Amino acid sequence: MYAEEYATQVTFFMSDGNVESFSIPNTPQEFYQQLQLASDSQWFVVHLFDRSVIIHLEGVVKVEVIPAFSEIQGDGTISDAQEVTFMTRAARR
Repeated sequence: MYAEEYATQVTFFMSDGNVESFSIPNTPQEFYQQLQLASDSQWFVVHLFDRSVIIHLEGVVKVEVIPAFSEIQGDGTISDAQEVTFMTRAARR
């Protein structure tokens, strides 16, 4: 097992509606670097203790990473955003 402080939760949302979530033994920054490398081949492989999951990145419409990694800055990045949910939208009325 790995140290809990290095656990990153990654969720892939697919264009067909499927969702795959993993807890990985990397920092969010390390995951982001791996994702960038995988973008060239369009395939991302996650090895679990009993199987391997191969994700075709072309079918991924969103990736959520917890905890956030605010170190990434630049074009296409919005900092200090807040998610709007039904509850927060109703509270503003």
